[in-house]
Amino acid sequence: MHYYNKVDDVKKIRPLLDAYRAEMLSVYGPRSELYSVHAHKYLPNQVEENGALFSTGCFGDESFLGVLKKFRKGNIRIPYQIFKSYLLRDLSYNEQQPLSLDDVFTKSKIYDTSYINKNIQATYMNDFKTTFNTLFQQTVDKNILYCRLNRGLVKFNSLLYSRIGSHLSNIISFETIHCKQQKRKCYGAVIWYFQYQFIDYAFIKAFLCTDDVIRSKRDDLLAGIAHEYIDHYYAVIDLSRFNFIVIPVKSILHQCMIIPFGDKYLLTEIFCTYEHD
Repeated sequence: MHYYNKVDDVKKIRPLLDAYRAEMLSVYGPRSELYSVHAHKYLPNQVEENGALFSTGCFGDESFLGVLKKFRKGNIRIPYQIFKSYLLRDLSYNEQQPLSLDDVFTKSKIYDTSYINKNIQATYMNDFKTTFNTLFQQTVDKNILYCRLNRGLVKFNSLLYSRIGSHLSNIISFETIHCKQQKRKCYGAVIWYFQYQFIDYAFIKAFLCTDDVIRSKRDDLLAGIAHEYIDHYYAVIDLSRFNFIVIPVKSILHQCMIIPFGDKYLLTEIFCTYEHD
């Protein structure tokens, strides 16, 4: 619902939502009967009529409230403070070059050498040197390490970024032709970014793909729909098995979300992350 490729995907999800509402009471009890659950009944119609949720949600407005809050510097004449700061920011934007579509969606730049986690740098430096030497047949010679990647409005972090916190925006999907499972897309965790011969690269921990799948014990029509969605949107990954590799940042596709599932993990791509910008 947040983002879909075809309208048919929205229509197919309707029986799953109906079954979810019908069976929730037996699983979670009477306290689960909330209006937010009932509203799922109308969600497919709303998405069909108004578009994917990423384009109609309130996330952008809620995020901008945080921007306005930063304009406040004290408790006196608060509306004046916010309005003045907003106008000053708007003036500075007008003096800059206008944004192009490339600026919004595709233009990439690695940046930020200010918030480097020295422990992460020390932990992975030997692995980086080995990987770098194997790929380029060169020794590491004072490469400047960067914490973050900006692509249009999307920001990718790395483990090196000391302010990453619990937000796993360094988990990515990337294009590859070297997957042992013959998949064109794999997953990894960015450790840091660097530049070599004017090309931007990412040093990553690439998770080994598996051929595992998630299956329900059901064998009805709903199971078939659910399995199709799971296979399309989720990959089963064993985070304990990985290789260190270097990839061009242009091969990075999307940020990803990790969902624990037994002794494995499900990874799914976040196709649209513009709402908070």
